Amino acid sequence: MLPSNPAALREAAQLSDEILQSVETENVSLSRLMFRVLRLSRLLDDQADETMFRYEATGYPVTIRGLVDEVWQVAVRAQRMYSEYDHATASWAERVYTEPVARLEAELSKSRKRLREIERRDVTNDTLGSLSTLEIERQDVQRDVDRLATRWEARRWLIQGYVLRFHYSLKFSEAAVDVFTRLRERVDCLIASRAPEAVRQFEAVAQNLASNNPEHWSNAVHSCRRVLHDLADLLYPARADRQIQVQGQAKTIKLGHENYINRLVTYVEERAPSERFDKIVGSHLNYLGERLDAVIQATNKHTTQSPR
Repeated sequence: MLPSNPAALREAAQLSDEILQSVETENVSLSRLMFRVLRLSRLLDDQADETMFRYEATGYPVTIRGLVDEVWQVAVRAQRMYSEYDHATASWAERVYTEPVARLEAELSKSRKRLREIERRDVTNDTLGSLSTLEIERQDVQRDVDRLATRWEARRWLIQGYVLRFHYSLKFSEAAVDVFTRLRERVDCLIASRAPEAVRQFEAVAQNLASNNPEHWSNAVHSCRRVLHDLADLLYPARADRQIQVQGQAKTIKLGHENYINRLVTYVEERAPSERFDKIVGSHLNYLGERLDAVIQATNKHTTQSPR
């Protein structure tokens, strides 16, 4: 579910960093943080968890008959289920709490404030009856504080667990994108200086790929082939075929005008710093040429196999 768009990937990686730093802060406001987690789930195109965090932020919708099954399942997945004794049936029943995180935080803050007030009154009162009444009230409010604090802490762990699922993958992917971006920028500069026409062809490729018309996709493939062809003409113009020995047998390497992949591979072979580098780059070029030829043949029924 990691974003393929570099800008979205960078935003998601930065957002996951900020969320984790915030959620590890003791006095963080989860109600504000929940909307940032909701944004992260959108960037990840995580529709199921996006729904869950939207309910966490705005509250779980309740109908006259209670929660519909789909909403109930989301609440259970969000770890909102608890058991409560039902006096009508004399049995324990499973429930889920549905209030949004903002209301949960407000109730927790209110209960804690009420508890502090009771404890101050408990110290200053002299009457035994007042002390007993206050102690009962204090215990009731303390139970509310404990219940609400447990639910608040569960929301906090829900956020942290979700973000941690993607955090390291996002950071790794962001680093990979940065490396690729630097390499692409270097290659773009070289292409712009050596083969400016190729830059315009790449722009046409991008426009054709963005189209919904299959014919435009075919045009994009042809444009990619033309770019490689022009690059071969620039780096290694057509010339006479070469004869080489492969395991004691003579082999002809065609280097004519249409053999653009062979010419690019030969160019790499003659300038490769090592045999391993030569094999790696050569295999990628051959694979790319074969894929382009296969797509072109699929889109043009009468096209014969392109010369290598």
